[in-house]
Amino acid sequence: MSKTIDFLARPSPARTTMFFVVALVTVEAFLIVGLVTEHFWETLSNGAMICLSCIGVG
Repeated sequence: MSKTIDFLARPSPARTTMFFVVALVTVEAFLIVGLVTEHFWETLSNGAMICLSCIGVG
């Protein structure tokens, strides 16, 4: 009745490379935008303190 689409059943190296490149470009874009804005380091610091306080270090 239902048949799996061949494109989704077996990942090809080209498709894997394409998804990797898209993910890499997305992460780099967010990193560049974050570094350009002034609030990046403050937000990163606040996030680290929240994380540390959750595990009882801070």
